[in-house]
Amino acid sequence: MSLPPGTPARRSARPSPARALGWILLLLLSVPRPARAQRGAPAVPERARTLIRLASQEQSSAPAEAVAHADEALRLLGRAGDDSAVISARAAAHGLAAAAYTTLGRYDSAATAAEAGRALATRVGDREGLAQALTALGALAQRRGDPVRAVAHLSDALEHQRAIGADSAVAATLTLLGFIHTSDYAEYDRALALQLESLRIRERLQNDRPGLATTVNSLGVIYARLRQHDRAMELYRRALALHREAGAGGRAASTLTNMGDLLLEQGDPAGALRHHRESLALRRVVGDRWALSLAHRNIALTYLALGRLPDARAELDTAMRLGAGTGNQGLTVRNLLALASLERARGRPAAAERAAQQALDAANGMRARELVRRSWEALASAQEADGRPGDALASYRRFKAQSDSVFDEATARRVSSLEERYAAARQAREIERLTTAQAISALQASQRATQRNAVAGGALLLAAVGAAAYRRRVRDARHAQALSLTDPLTGARNRRYVREVVAREMAGVRTLRLGRRSRVVPPTQDTTFLLLDVDHFKQVNDGFGHVAGDRLLSDLARLLQTACGPEGVVVRWGGEEFLVVSHGPAEQAATLAERLRAAVAAHVTTLDDGRTLTVTCSIGFAVAPRPSDGPAWGWESVVALADHGTYAAKRLGRDAWVGYVPGERQPPAAVATLSPELIAGWVADGQLRREASNGAPDVAHVRVA
Repeated sequence: MSLPPGTPARRSARPSPARALGWILLLLLSVPRPARAQRGAPAVPERARTLIRLASQEQSSAPAEAVAHADEALRLLGRAGDDSAVISARAAAHGLAAAAYTTLGRYDSAATAAEAGRALATRVGDREGLAQALTALGALAQRRGDPVRAVAHLSDALEHQRAIGADSAVAATLTLLGFIHTSDYAEYDRALALQLESLRIRERLQNDRPGLATTVNSLGVIYARLRQHDRAMELYRRALALHREAGAGGRAASTLTNMGDLLLEQGDPAGALRHHRESLALRRVVGDRWALSLAHRNIALTYLALGRLPDARAELDTAMRLGAGTGNQGLTVRNLLALASLERARGRPAAAERAAQQALDAANGMRARELVRRSWEALASAQEADGRPGDALASYRRFKAQSDSVFDEATARRVSSLEERYAAARQAREIERLTTAQAISALQASQRATQRNAVAGGALLLAAVGAAAYRRRVRDARHAQALSLTDPLTGARNRRYVREVVAREMAGVRTLRLGRRSRVVPPTQDTTFLLLDVDHFKQVNDGFGHVAGDRLLSDLARLLQTACGPEGVVVRWGGEEFLVVSHGPAEQAATLAERLRAAVAAHVTTLDDGRTLTVTCSIGFAVAPRPSDGPAWGWESVVALADHGTYAAKRLGRDAWVGYVPGERQPPAAVATLSPELIAGWVADGQLRREASNGAPDVAHVRVA
C-alpha cells in the first residue's frame, strides 16, 4: 500500500503508507513562495523567480532537473544582495532542493539544503520559510527511520503554518503527520483525526486536487490496515481518479501500489500483479531508488503468493540492491521481512529466522510499533518451521502482546466513529448555512414588524436552532456510546466493554444498564474469564485470504455467544483471540471451556466459492479469586492468569483447555507480574487448582474440503 511516491509495506501484502512520503513532501514544498519585496529594496531577479517556480513543478516528476534549477536560482540570488526578500527566496530554493534530493534518495544533500534553508529563514524571521525547512527535515527524518524526530520537526512546522494562516501547508503537514502515525506508530485513531482535519481544509479550499487525492489515499491506508477492505478500495479509487483528473499520472503510483497490496490481501494475486507493474512503470520515470525498491519488493511478494519462487527471488534481490544505499531503516526492515517469508517458502527456516531477527533489531531501534509487531510474527513463523515450538511460542506471545498494544481500545471502532462525526459535522455545517440563509430572508421579509416582534422572533429562532442542536448532540452521543462497545467486524463486544463494564462488576458494581435492559450479577456468583485463541489461524489468511479469515471470525463470534448462553459475554480480544466473560459457579468453568472447545472443533465455515474449512482452538480460563481480606483481584490479573492457561493448552498440542480455579486458601492479589513459577507455586500450595482437558497432543491444523 502507499500514499504518494514511496511507501513502506507491511507483512506480505499489508497496506503500507510509507510509499506516500515523496508525494506528500512535494505537496508541502511545491508552491513557490513569492519573495517579499521591501520598499526601496532591490527586487528578486525575475530569472530566479522563474527557476524557483520550475523547481517546485519538477520535484516529483523530474527531481534531478529540480535540483539543477534550484542551484541556478541560488547562484543568481547569491549576487542579488542580502535584502530580506532575497534571503527568503534563497530559503525557498534550499527547501525545494531538499525535497528533490529526498526524492532522489540523496539524504545527506537533502539535510544540508534543509538546514541552510532553516538558517536563512531564522535570520530574517521568515516563519513561512522556517516551516518549509522544518517540514523538509521532518520528512527526511521519517525516511531515515526516526519517526520521533520527524514528528517533532513537523509539529514545529505546523505551529508556524497555523500562526501565519497557511492553510494549504497546514493540510499537507497534517497529512504527513497522519502518515507517520499510520505507518510507524500504528496509532490509527490519531492518524484518522489528523487526516480528517486535513480533508476539511482541502475541501474548504477547493483548489488543491492533488493534495485532496493524497489525503483520500491516506484515509484508504488507515482503513486497509483495519481490514475494512471495501471502504479502503473505495477511497483508493477516488484518489486515483483525482490524481488522473489533475494530470498527475506519476503521483498515482502510490495509490496503484496500495490497490495492489489490498488485492493481494484479498486473495487476488493476478490483479495485484497488474497494479504493481503499472506502479513500477510510473516510478521508473521519477527514478526514486526508495520507491523503486518498494515496487520490486511488492512484485516479489506477489510472485511468492503465486508460487513463482525464482521470480520472487530475482525481484527481491533487485529491491534489496536498490534499497541498500538509501539509508532508510523502514525500507530495510520491510525488505528483510519479505526475505524471511521467501526463505521460509523455500524450506530454509534458519535463514528465515536470521532475516526476521535482523528486522526485529532494526524495528526496535526505530521504535516503530507496527514493524516490531510484524517482525515478532515473522520470527515465530520461522521458529515454528524450524521445529522449535517452545521458541516459537515465546515469540508468538511477544507478537500477541504487541498486537494488543496496537489494536487496543477497539481502534477500528474509534476510527469509524471519528469518520461518522466528520460526516455529521459536515452535514451540520451545511444545515446551519441553509438555516442562516432562511433566517435572514425571513427577517428581511418582516422589516415592517415591530422591534419587539423582531426580538421575539429572533429568540424563538435561536431557541429552535439550539434545541435541534441539543437533540442532535444527545442522539449522536448515545449512538457513539453504543458503537464504542462493539467490535465492527464480528459484532462481539470489545476491549473497551471489559474496561468500562466488567471492571465495574469486578469492583463490586453488580448492576449493569445497557439502554433499557439491565442485568444483575449476584455477588455470590463467580466471574470466569476464558481466553480462546484460534489454532493456526495464519494458515487461513495465507491460504484463503483475509476475507475468508474475517468470515471465520464472524462465524466464531456468533457460535461462541450461542455456546456460552445468556450468562456469558463474548469479546473480540484482538486478532484471532476471543475473551468470554461468564458469571456462574466456579465448578462449571471447566464444563463451559469444554463446551466452547467442542463447538469450535465441530463448526464448519462455508466460503463463497463452496469450500469449507474447520479450525480448532486453545482455551485458557481463570476464575476470579475472592480473597476474604486484602485487595481484590483486578480483571487484568485474572485475564493474565487465563492467558497462561491458553499457552499451556497450546503446549498440550492445541485443541485443548487449561484452567485455574481458586483453592480454599486463595492467592493474594498484590502481585506485580504473574510468572509460570509463581503460578506453579500457588498450585503446589493449594491456593490454585489446575484443571486440563484430555485432548490428545495432535497438531490441530486447518482442514479444507
